Amino acid sequence: MSAAPPPLLSLTHLNADATFTLTHLPTTHTLLLDPWLTAADAPVFSRHFSTQTRPTPALPAPAHIDAVLVSQSKSDHCHLPTLRTLPVETPLYCVPAAAGALATLRPRRDVTVLRPNTPVWLPLGGGGDGVEAQGWVQILSLPRPGLAAWARDPAGVHGALGLRYYSADRTRVHASVLFAPHGCPRSCVSKWLEGAETLEVLLFPWNRVELPFWLGGLVSFGERGGREVVTGKGVKEERAVRVGAWVSCHDEKKEVTGFVARWIDVNVMDARQVGAGVEGCGVRCVSLGVGEVLEVLPALDTAQGLDRGKGQ
Repeated sequence: MSAAPPPLLSLTHLNADATFTLTHLPTTHTLLLDPWLTAADAPVFSRHFSTQTRPTPALPAPAHIDAVLVSQSKSDHCHLPTLRTLPVETPLYCVPAAAGALATLRPRRDVTVLRPNTPVWLPLGGGGDGVEAQGWVQILSLPRPGLAAWARDPAGVHGALGLRYYSADRTRVHASVLFAPHGCPRSCVSKWLEGAETLEVLLFPWNRVELPFWLGGLVSFGERGGREVVTGKGVKEERAVRVGAWVSCHDEKKEVTGFVARWIDVNVMDARQVGAGVEGCGVRCVSLGVGEVLEVLPALDTAQGLDRGKGQ
């Protein structure tokens, strides 16, 4: 039996919520996802309406960051106090809803807006000054589709970012990662999932969070939505996806104050409950603590499993 190949990616949880780094190990190219690391509180609209406070201290941002991805406009994802601490030259990539907030940063930053379903390619290990890239990462914004999307998702949080790592000639997919911190319907990502045989990492919440319809309704899809993405059950395609690891995302039990606090309803799920919903699919359900690491093998070797760094 041949030895397992070295891991391709390293996923590190920097807070207990939705902030991760994703490092391409052969080149050390590092993406920082939804950084909320400095102040522990994040007001939404105003402190009187809703303020979330993280009880768990976060790690600082790593010294080396190649790019920052911002998946939403809300302050617990687009956290301006954290972004101000990052080097000015760090490029920022954001969904359209977050562009206005990022434009207020001073000094001004290099901001690229991720247009829906329009790929952006970043070189891995080169790609500038005549140096040939060793690979590429493709970033794709996947918003909720359909004319009724606004009615179902008035806050604009039920989308995803699809990250796909390619060979230098862009012909082979080495790994795929789906980042959906509030969850999303399968229809959001069905087409994107067809682009590769496997999904190495699914960053998707386990807990379902709801408000009354007049406050926006569903906040976080939770286990039910992730199960639909993995199994395809309940949607037309009925095709299961080969997923390596489903990592709990945006599930920290935060203190919520303000008007919203009395109305919010959270259904908490653990790894055993989440795993039961995708039993037989070969998915590992992983909850990473602060500072814990998941090392990910290349796509062709997913059947050999994923190496967990610290903890279980």
